[in-house]
Amino acid sequence: MTITEIKKSIIDKVNEVNDDRILEEAYRILQTPSVEKKGYVFSKLQRASLDAIDLEMDKGDFVTHEQSEKDLDEWLK
Repeated sequence: MTITEIKKSIIDKVNEVNDDRILEEAYRILQTPSVEKKGYVFSKLQRASLDAIDLEMDKGDFVTHEQSEKDLDEWLK
């Protein structure tokens, strides 16, 4: 669902509501200041670590979630 579709759906729902409490709560929620999402800034060390992980993944040098669960089950026996 696109943002435009979501907005239209919300407007349609609001127009159908006759309960004052629901409308007041929706209004309160919509009055909450939106927080602009900012990207996280990594340090040089963090960026280097992430780059190294990317290289390992590109080489196929990783363990899948399923395999790690199997390994954990074996270790816990």
